[in-house]
Amino acid sequence: MANTTARWGGLFLTTVGFAAIIKGMGLTEIIALLPKLTHKERRAVARRIIELEGEAQLLADCDRRADANFKMLDVMEAEDDGSPC
Repeated sequence: MANTTARWGGLFLTTVGFAAIIKGMGLTEIIALLPKLTHKERRAVARRIIELEGEAQLLADCDRRADANFKMLDVMEAEDDGSPC
């Protein structure tokens, strides 16, 4: 997929694959946009932050625990879907 750049308000948005890099944003603006991201995009942001902090092993451990917990939630939701309530 080719990179594209477009103006969005006073910012420039560059699309790179599924992610978007917004230049000139402040912390408050970035935090406000997080809920609008998909689950996959939020995970990519979290992964990059942890990589920047030099905590790759912590990231790997968190990923394993998160995946296990998500699988457990999937099972619980599947069980709830079959209940008569």
